[in-house]
Amino acid sequence: MDEKAVNEDATAIQKKPIRFQIGICCLYHVLSWGLFSLEDYLWEYVDSGDYFFAFWGMPIIACILYFYFRKRIYRLQSITWKGNAVFFLIWFVVSLVFGFVITLMTCEYNNWIVRQHTGGWEYFLNGIEYPLFGILLGAGPLIVAILGEIAIRIGCALSKK
Repeated sequence: MDEKAVNEDATAIQKKPIRFQIGICCLYHVLSWGLFSLEDYLWEYVDSGDYFFAFWGMPIIACILYFYFRKRIYRLQSITWKGNAVFFLIWFVVSLVFGFVITLMTCEYNNWIVRQHTGGWEYFLNGIEYPLFGILLGAGPLIVAILGEIAIRIGCALSKK
């Protein structure tokens, strides 16, 4: 095998984990926003119970899943700072795109996923949950994962001493 073929194979192997990571992030965001929209529908039209599982639960579940599947996320790569940075960047960009598009669609152009009740002072901030959920789903797991990775690295460094 010549050197060019080996380099092409190595490049193909490196691109697969990135596609896998992008797919995982997109799938999780679609599921999270879908569940959040379902809960918003229940809140607006069925009853005004406390439907906060998606709002608080999906970011927390994202953190748990990240640490549980940590080694599978970086499949063909070793878990390095560079690999972490790439995955965190992918998560941030996907969160930004989903959150920005949905928030812009709902709050700016008044095209709601779930039609909101309007009128009266009690509905003044109706719909604010959309940008808040986008920020929470994007930043919450990202901050926890970064702090967790730092703690894991410090723990590994201390255990080697």
